[in-house]
Amino acid sequence: MDARVAQPGKDEDDDVLRTLMLPFAEDLLPRLEGARVLMLNARASAALPAEARGWRLQQDFRPRVDALAAEGLEATPELPSGEFDFVFLPAPRQRQHGRALLAQAWSRLAKGGVLVACAGNDAGG
Repeated sequence: MDARVAQPGKDEDDDVLRTLMLPFAEDLLPRLEGARVLMLNARASAALPAEARGWRLQQDFRPRVDALAAEGLEATPELPSGEFDFVFLPAPRQRQHGRALLAQAWSRLAKGGVLVACAGNDAGG
């Protein structure tokens, strides 16, 4: 029996974020180096690339903000101003919240920018 204590949702978060980053790992989308990147509904995960330290992260759920801080990442509850070359959205389970975040993501996307969204299978993906 494994003595570790499972963190609720942690494996699911890793799967969603690995899938979100897959187009970059497979060189299907332009490189992120030097790009303005925003992640809405940000989540702490080993699946995040090292470049995430330079991204703008939005998260308004305090336990997730604390988890990001423990990883050395800073998140704000407010939607950052400005336009971004890439906007990432690991979608939440709640459909209306996901739609609202998707609209916010579009509103922050620069002309010619790329929006990448992903949801877990149990969250409507």
